[in-house]
Amino acid sequence: MDYTNALGHGLARLLLQLPLLYTIIAATGVYCFADGDPEEPNAPAGPEDDQTVEDTEDQDIECVTAQTAYSILQAENDELKNALIQKEIYMAEAEEKEQKAMKYIATLEAKKLELSSQAKALRETVQEMGNLLIKEDLENDKLLTECEREREAQNVLQAENDKLKNTLIENRELLQVSMAEAEKKQQNAMESIAQLESENSTLAYQVKTLQATVQEMGSLLSEANIDNGKLLNECDEARELQNLLQVENDMLKKALIEKEELLKEFELERVAEKDEMKTLENNEELQKVCLMESKGKNKKAVEFIAQLGAKKSHLTNQLQTLQETMQDLCSLIYNANIDDLLTKECKREQKPHSKLQESFQDLQKGNETDPE
Repeated sequence: MDYTNALGHGLARLLLQLPLLYTIIAATGVYCFADGDPEEPNAPAGPEDDQTVEDTEDQDIECVTAQTAYSILQAENDELKNALIQKEIYMAEAEEKEQKAMKYIATLEAKKLELSSQAKALRETVQEMGNLLIKEDLENDKLLTECEREREAQNVLQAENDKLKNTLIENRELLQVSMAEAEKKQQNAMESIAQLESENSTLAYQVKTLQATVQEMGSLLSEANIDNGKLLNECDEARELQNLLQVENDMLKKALIEKEELLKEFELERVAEKDEMKTLENNEELQKVCLMESKGKNKKAVEFIAQLGAKKSHLTNQLQTLQETMQDLCSLIYNANIDDLLTKECKREQKPHSKLQESFQDLQKGNETDPE
């Protein structure tokens, strides 16, 4: 660009100096034509010669100036020629560069198309990335809210953890106190267990003996139940006979009542009806005989019922005594079972005591390891 600017300025100066160049060329031509041959010998001088000398001096001056101007113009012309040659070279180079530039522009156009397609793809990807960024922002907001919730939950858990630590410290102190109490209880329990074991051994011996007696009493009870069943059957039979006799007695009483009424009627009519009185007397004798027989049967039934009642009372007394002995045996067995339950409870108390001791040891180990 600097070279082209200098070339342009040189051409402008050349165009401005062309009129001066033309005048100088014309002056030199006139001088050479008027002067003739400059190498001729001296001619005689005259007034015209003086005039011509002055003219020649002026012309010499003009010629010198013209020569200097010509030399300047020649130098400038050479410079312009060189500039033109360089300009042609530069133009050839510029054409080559232009061709290269056109090719490069074509490649740039192709690259531009590719870049435009890539730009579209990038715009689409940018839009997608924008959507993804929006989604990620939403998810980030959700995560931030969740993180805040988790922080709040963590703070709550930290507070609960502090409370648990305080409760653990209190529980450790309580465990120490409870362990001392549990050791005392364990000692008491061991003593009570020893006593209970001795009592249990004695009770086991008593239970064995009582089981033998219970078996004997069971056999006796089975025999008594058999006898009682037989007596109950006999009593039922006697009751049935008594009921039958009671029915017959009731019927006879009804008949006697009816006959007494008839006798009253017959007594009112005995004067008129003697024969009928005789028959009535005979009937009364028969009735008396029947009544005596029924009374005898009734007495026998009553005696049999009394005997059954005595046997029943005797059996009930035996049953009461057996029930009392069974109650005593059951109480003894119950006491033995209670002793067994007490031993089991003592053993159960030993298990949580051992667990408490293990947990206390673990807590002591944790206290040794934890700096808190």
